[in-house]
Amino acid sequence: MCIRDRYSTREMILDILQNQFILGRVSSYDGTAMEGVIIKAEGEEIVENMSDEIGEYSLDAYTHSSYLLSASKIDDLKLNYTTTTVDIVMVKRHMLQIDEFKSPYQSIAADVNGSNTITAIDLAQMRDIVLGKTQHFESGLDWLFIPASIDLSSDPFAYQTSLDVVLDEDDINLDFKGVRIGDLNNSWKLFNNSRKSSGNIEINLEEVKMEDQFIEIPVVVKDFNEISGYQFSINWDASQLEYHDIMEPALEGHFNEIFANEGVITTMWANGSGQSNKLDNGATLFVLRFIALDENAKTTVEVTSSITEAIAFDSQLNALAIESSSAQVNLEELRNGRLELLQNVPNPFEYDTEIVFKVPKSGLVRLSIINLLGETIYVHEQDYSPGIHKINWNKHQSSRSIQPGVYLYRLESNGEDIVRKMLIK
Repeated sequence: MCIRDRYSTREMILDILQNQFILGRVSSYDGTAMEGVIIKAEGEEIVENMSDEIGEYSLDAYTHSSYLLSASKIDDLKLNYTTTTVDIVMVKRHMLQIDEFKSPYQSIAADVNGSNTITAIDLAQMRDIVLGKTQHFESGLDWLFIPASIDLSSDPFAYQTSLDVVLDEDDINLDFKGVRIGDLNNSWKLFNNSRKSSGNIEINLEEVKMEDQFIEIPVVVKDFNEISGYQFSINWDASQLEYHDIMEPALEGHFNEIFANEGVITTMWANGSGQSNKLDNGATLFVLRFIALDENAKTTVEVTSSITEAIAFDSQLNALAIESSSAQVNLEELRNGRLELLQNVPNPFEYDTEIVFKVPKSGLVRLSIINLLGETIYVHEQDYSPGIHKINWNKHQSSRSIQPGVYLYRLESNGEDIVRKMLIK
């Protein structure tokens, strides 16, 4: 047994000494070394190894054997970290021939649905990734590793991800180029590092208002100078507020409302022509509307990176940090701080009625009564201090003849305006 064991070991050592190496380097198409890429050689046996910190690998394989060589990578890098709004802008600029890709590998990265073409379908799928609507492209692609020896200069989609090799008496050197699908600017390199910014813009949640049952929060901008795109998340306490809708969008942005029941929506916008936009300081991007779920609702609504990273891009595609102020929603304060107009009593009435209203701050108050022809038949104007006030109105105070029917009464003060109906018998 011992003699056989020694003989087997000797044969094994001779075999190893006679083997050849398959070796090379793995890098992104801009030359950045890629660590942790699995290189696999499949033949009569399977040999695999992993690239090191400088991207190099080596496989000890049998001489005079043929292998199918390929590379792959498994990581927990989320696609919506490496696919951002700037990638969408880059694809738009390429499609519109404003700024075409500098590398065939960028075309491969842009073809997220694997159709060997770049179309609006790719843009739509990239948008869904940015907004967090989906975690994967429909093609299932995340990384592609292409043998560097393949010539892609005339057709970027002539690539292949594996190569047949035959070992003779010499080692084989074969490099791979890594392509992160949907990532046209190689932002995967920033994983576990802070994204560098060339400046910032402000996206602030402004003064909270109540309109009927809705809580409205305008989202306004500052330093929105020649911006090509933005993206961010908005969070709130879903036990306090129920999301209703978005109003008055200034730009043709996109929203993901799938997670609204969990207290988060995401949004992104990319200039439709691949160019950039400028908005005045204080301009409203859009208005958020909520309904309070608790009569004492008290919560914060804020811009975050919880699902979609908060980031913007200028006309040169430089990353810009988003700074933001949050909105404090306090339903009790909102109720106490609003102009209020109560239903007149009695209603309907024949001659006299009482109109009660609440003024939150000192100022001129105007009460008008209007018929259904749009004619103002009575006006009362007076300065009032904060508090509850009432006016008694008799139909004989009207400037026009009064007929039974529906009339409107309107209260105006400090830029607020409320209208209600009354019925005269």
